[in-house]
Amino acid sequence: MSTLRPPLIIIFAVTIGSLISACSDKSSAYQDRSLNLVEPVEIASWASFADGGSIEITFKDSLGKTLVFYYDLSGEGSKKNRYIYIGKKDHENAKRVPIGSAVEREIVKYVSKWMESNYPDFRKDPNKIYMDPDGKLITCGAILGLIRDLQRRNP
Repeated sequence: MSTLRPPLIIIFAVTIGSLISACSDKSSAYQDRSLNLVEPVEIASWASFADGGSIEITFKDSLGKTLVFYYDLSGEGSKKNRYIYIGKKDHENAKRVPIGSAVEREIVKYVSKWMESNYPDFRKDPNKIYMDPDGKLITCGAILGLIRDLQRRNP
């Protein structure tokens, strides 16, 4: 009695195809031209990661809509080519925001505005550490780095 089994090459091709599909979701572009948040927008939470300093920030708008993004500073690519993703860090459905886009400018605007209204001295001491409402810590330097990096590529 013979058992029909797919050849190993087909199994390998299907596996590789699945991996490519999963990775392409992460690297697909964020298509919206705006974050579509209604002001005032606040930072509901943030996190900084030990992968090189990647930052994840959750915005919450006046209607209660939340939007998570992360700035990938994991060391891959040069500084000018580091991307922001809409979605949680390492989440397979995160969408890459185009560099220099209106969405990047919106992120800078919301982060800057919120920090200035909640921590007016945040630009003075990059070593200062802030705590979000959930108790997660982030340095002022990380926030300033995010703002400066994005402003440099968004004239």
